[in-house]
Amino acid sequence: MKFVSNAKFGIPVEDGTIFRAKSGSVEISIHRITNCDGWFLNCKALGYWDKELESDSLMAAIKESKGIIEKRMESIQKRIKEIYETPIEIARY
Repeated sequence: MKFVSNAKFGIPVEDGTIFRAKSGSVEISIHRITNCDGWFLNCKALGYWDKELESDSLMAAIKESKGIIEKRMESIQKRIKEIYETPIEIARY
């Protein structure tokens, strides 16, 4: 997974404050917030906006974010499977 840093030219990419990865229409952002400690996760497609991460380092924040996203995807997949496995019923409101 390739993350793109917002670090300015001449500054190591690891010293950026925003790191974005994109796959199709899904974008993940791991970033810092001014005057706040730690890292935060954004992923609009999965409903995450400034979700505070427990990790202190960038690499740990990326790993933690992957775990959070994986759990959300498993939950979504389970709900979709339930919809498909439920017998079809037509009713009125």
